[in-house]
Amino acid sequence: MNPRCPTCQSLDVDRGEPLTCRACGTTWRLENGTPVAVSRPAGARSTTRVPTLIAAAVAGALVVGGYWMLAPEGAAPVTPPPPPVTAEPAAPKPDGAPTAAIEDLREGKTAIGGRFWIMTYRNTGTVPIERPGVVVKLMDAGGKVLHEEAGDGPRELLQPGEAMPAFVLMGELPQGVPADARAQVEVTPPVAAARDAWKIALTVEGIVTKEQPLGGTLVIGRVINPHRGAARFVEVRVVGVNAEGHPVSWGQGLPTVADLEPGAEAPFQVRAGSFETEKPARYEAYALANVR
Repeated sequence: MNPRCPTCQSLDVDRGEPLTCRACGTTWRLENGTPVAVSRPAGARSTTRVPTLIAAAVAGALVVGGYWMLAPEGAAPVTPPPPPVTAEPAAPKPDGAPTAAIEDLREGKTAIGGRFWIMTYRNTGTVPIERPGVVVKLMDAGGKVLHEEAGDGPRELLQPGEAMPAFVLMGELPQGVPADARAQVEVTPPVAAARDAWKIALTVEGIVTKEQPLGGTLVIGRVINPHRGAARFVEVRVVGVNAEGHPVSWGQGLPTVADLEPGAEAPFQVRAGSFETEKPARYEAYALANVR
């Protein structure tokens, strides 16, 4: 699997020495799988995403063959209610400026005390937004920001009026941050789209579910490339929604192959349930890929 850019999370990487991201220009070296000597171009900013392996490890899980697999039973459930969480309303902007809002915000906890947030991100403006994202700020009683964590959803380009689920994971609370720190969730400053999305949507069909003996739900389906170009670095994200259509569960994984030729398809299996605030009524799946 290609290394992922530590700045923009792109997989479009020139595997030279040093490694170079073709998307944002960041260069770095790998030592034991960890990025070192990272050099970011002026203006580039780091974006925290939720790679499958990290998210699964936080939830006490393993990834085997690209699929979510639950860890052995024995982890004690977290019973205390989650700390208070608020969604910061978007500030008014001039006509034509990109605007976005957060809806249906929910917070949950992992089996090892981490925190996660599931929500709906909506483009409330009149122009497309590229790389829509959200950020969670943990604050003390006086309103001082103690820590920030970024997240995103299954779309890199969102048209006016469109909405998507979004997810933020804070696997472990940083040292010095109390467990009851107040969480404030905001959209990252939306940017009007000035280019085509680097990753675009593929077609997902044939979704079925299978309850697992150790808990959780296996979501099975297939990804189809409907485009004229080859699809590279395919990712799958599975979202469980309740009866009202609000996102309440999150999972992600990979199809059985990383690249799809035009018209080709590949099956996938994603285990849901590790990041869940209530039992979903149904599941939706999204697939993204770099199509060239």
